[in-house]
Amino acid sequence: MNIYLITAPTSGYDVYESAVVAAKSSQAARRIHPDGLMPVGEEDSIWTSWVTDPNKVTPKYLGEAAAGTKSGVICASFNAG
Repeated sequence: MNIYLITAPTSGYDVYESAVVAAKSSQAARRIHPDGLMPVGEEDSIWTSWVTDPNKVTPKYLGEAAAGTKSGVICASFNAG
């Protein structure tokens, strides 16, 4: 399991700016929504707090996770309005 910083081109308020996630690969990291509830690309059109296209998510490898770490959000940055 790896740790990634994920970012996407979002701006304004009531949006996620970035998140630190645990994932097996950079492709898997792209599919993690910072709210931790629904994979990117599977959300309804009401979800506007993050991009809906996984290809717009930029994962940056940070390192290896501790043994036993499960895939998902570790920490997220949300710009509340």
